[in-house]
Amino acid sequence: MKKLLVSVLPLLFCACNEIAGENVTNSFNYSYEMNGPDCSTGRHVFYSLTELCRCLQDEELNNFCARQDRQSAFVSHCDGQFNIAIACYK
Repeated sequence: MKKLLVSVLPLLFCACNEIAGENVTNSFNYSYEMNGPDCSTGRHVFYSLTELCRCLQDEELNNFCARQDRQSAFVSHCDGQFNIAIACYK
């Protein structure tokens, strides 16, 4: 599982300066996609770290997949305590 998390973290906090083919200064997107043995969270893109941190905790949004990896990413990059009862409403 640690290999998976290491390969996911570069995607987790990808600072992107291109939106719809145009360069945009100071615009950041945060994204992640994590996979389990037989599942995937799907790819999720956010415009704020707060939104990403909230959605890492949403079991339904993440297809009930990769909870341990999502929790590790949360602990490494977000404030507060990981709580799977959070609903993201993305």
